[in-house]
Amino acid sequence: MEEISLEHPLIFTGVVVVVWILLWIGIEVILFNDDVTGAVITGTASGLAFALLYIVLRRQTEK
Repeated sequence: MEEISLEHPLIFTGVVVVVWILLWIGIEVILFNDDVTGAVITGTASGLAFALLYIVLRRQTEK
């Protein structure tokens, strides 16, 4: 079985988005009013923004 490589941008983005979604759901459930739908939306947007910015900055520093 092949190892999953986080070097591939789509795999990296997917993993980051899932982590951010879980993070925001945890914050919502523990600290706020259990708005899971809002947490999923916020986590998705935040995860995409972070992953895309990270990929762009990493490619610029490799040059």
